[in-house]
Amino acid sequence: MRTRIILLFTVLLSSFSIGCKSSNDIKQEITDRLKAIYADALTNNFSDEDEADPEKDLIALYCSEEFKKLWDQTTELELETGYICLDYDVWTNAQDADKPTMRIESIEIIDREHATVKVVINDFGEDRANSLSLVKENNEWRIDNFIRDDSNVKDELKAFLEEE
Repeated sequence: MRTRIILLFTVLLSSFSIGCKSSNDIKQEITDRLKAIYADALTNNFSDEDEADPEKDLIALYCSEEFKKLWDQTTELELETGYICLDYDVWTNAQDADKPTMRIESIEIIDREHATVKVVINDFGEDRANSLSLVKENNEWRIDNFIRDDSNVKDELKAFLEEE
């Protein structure tokens, strides 16, 4: 009887550990996802015109539902009022760019569905550090916020919507 209990416990423990991703697995998943996102975003926004797709909605493709909703509401209000909320590109945290690159500095896993990633954008020979809040939606890591030292995009979008 004792052998059966030990065997059952071993099987359950093995099944549980196979179903769980390690911290390193999650970090690799996030790294792969952000490299793909930024390869697309930086190519689409800052490359030769023949490589870019002006119809591609990078926010819809790579950001969370909540972020997309705020972005869309802000875009609509900008068109109505003629005022501009953000005067910089969220992907590079800059107004102008020339062949920017992205590298990941660190990944902090908050839980299985939330993480914060520090990225560095290099452009014109200068590094700009940004943080990204990530959320896992529909089994896919998505950007939920772009965070700078002095502010974050979600707060800027919300403030713009409240002011107008």
